Amino acid sequence: MSTRQAMSDGAMAIATTLRLIDSDIDLSSSTPCSDFDLATLVNHALGTTTALARLARKESLDPGDPWGNRTDDTAGDWPNRLGDRFEATAAAWDDPSAWDGTLDLSGGEQPASTIGEMAFVEVMVHGWDVARASGRRLEIPEAVGAELLRAVSGSAALGRQLGAYGHEVEVPCSASDFDKALAAAGRDPDWTPAS
Repeated sequence: MSTRQAMSDGAMAIATTLRLIDSDIDLSSSTPCSDFDLATLVNHALGTTTALARLARKESLDPGDPWGNRTDDTAGDWPNRLGDRFEATAAAWDDPSAWDGTLDLSGGEQPASTIGEMAFVEVMVHGWDVARASGRRLEIPEAVGAELLRAVSGSAALGRQLGAYGHEVEVPCSASDFDKALAAAGRDPDWTPAS
């Protein structure tokens, strides 16, 4: 399965789950991202997916707020808004031309293919984070999990160096590829809001 197809299928599965979340949930609750409460995580996911979709369309990032970190967008029906954003990001990266050339990340050029993989990991891992923090479980197709494991494994060392991933979590050999990918990104696949 290509990363493009995996992102599309994964974003659809995540969006379906996110749309089941009650928008009145306590946004101060904990998340699998130890530094983020749910409000911070939702705003982060909304901002980064917007930026990553812009990059896929070869658009410049917002110079005043490139990654959308300065906006609180949790009022109202944020679960549907976030589901829409994940699907829009996947749709933007579904264009083969999105993966060509290099992209300007506000001061540094990166291969578009590297940013596309980053977008895939961002959608999948933060989608899981939000779903799990909201008490929901994701049903991710096996082929999507396998592609995510490949993408995370290739970026895990650098991701930990940059602070994007936590320390790898041990999981049994029998764990699904999706759970192994979460673990490689520093997530405990068994995390629950009460843990």
